[in-house]
Amino acid sequence: MTTSEDKIYLDWNNIHDAVKKLASKIQLNFKPEIVIAISEGGWIPTRLLKTQIKSPRYYSIGCKNYDEEDNLLNEATITQGLEGINLENKSILIVDEVADTGLTMKKVHEYISQFKPKEIKTAVLHKKPQSIFNPDYISEDMGNSWIVYPWDK
Repeated sequence: MTTSEDKIYLDWNNIHDAVKKLASKIQLNFKPEIVIAISEGGWIPTRLLKTQIKSPRYYSIGCKNYDEEDNLLNEATITQGLEGINLENKSILIVDEVADTGLTMKKVHEYISQFKPKEIKTAVLHKKPQSIFNPDYISEDMGNSWIVYPWDK
């Protein structure tokens, strides 16, 4: 991990360590039947978690909170839903890379709740102090610096 100009640059070793830590926390008290990755940031952490927590089904949901120039939008928007997937009475784990504002995770949690799952838990690699959403599982609390993940370089 390196830091410059209010940015934190993470490498793959940082990510693998964070995923292992996150998986350990999840495995203590939760066995999801379905894992849902928030695109695009949650795809890679979810794939890496797959080798740690054996869940039978994995899906992706699209939710956008920033535009293409990394400007915060007025509100998070679901861009790809989960219609046609049976989530009713299932234990669900939602995964993203970071809870920055918390708006994305909040929006996805609200959206998935309408499908009447048995239980919803949330997991992120990193959480920032200004996040309005408190995930159930967090690998690391981070400061307010912009995080640059290895897949974003």
